[in-house]
Amino acid sequence: MSLPLDSTRNQFRLVTILPLGPGRSELAPVECRLDAFSLTDECFTPAYKKHLIDKGVPGAWIDPRVSSEDGDGLGDWVYVAHPDDNATTFLPEFRYEWGDFLALSYSWGDPTDVREILVNDQSLLITQNLEACLRVLRRKPYVKNGWRFWIDAICINQEDIVERAGQVKIMREIYTKAWTPIIWLGEGTEDSNDA
Repeated sequence: MSLPLDSTRNQFRLVTILPLGPGRSELAPVECRLDAFSLTDECFTPAYKKHLIDKGVPGAWIDPRVSSEDGDGLGDWVYVAHPDDNATTFLPEFRYEWGDFLALSYSWGDPTDVREILVNDQSLLITQNLEACLRVLRRKPYVKNGWRFWIDAICINQEDIVERAGQVKIMREIYTKAWTPIIWLGEGTEDSNDA
């Protein structure tokens, strides 16, 4: 699955999780699209640029993250399986000309327990835990509205050591520029209410 990145444009890849079509079973494989985008400020929409200039003016882009105590700027994380969808229930209009994104953090799980998904109509093996997360996400309203995701196991070519090193260098920027980071702890069990 080759989708080259232009490091001079600060490019990275994002996943669009395709919702289930009418009549498709919940058991159908997860299907995604992978595209390259730029993190540069010139990609902001005119409305979002105006919002950044007029910071005192209230707008649709009230950051859902609470400032963190350690000053890392990442704030609180949103849990994917939260029953009320938490900070992702009412997402604002997109900030970038190409749309907007959330950054997923998750436990990779057992690397030998893999499932197949389709990315750009090609087979990709990912861990069972990530596949379970994608199944939950594809039912979310914000996925149906076109929000994209940064997911390291899919967005970084894991076979390309040079690319991996370059993308790791911009991970902090990716998480900071995401609308909000979201976290997946795994599927809930009978003994827990959390996933």
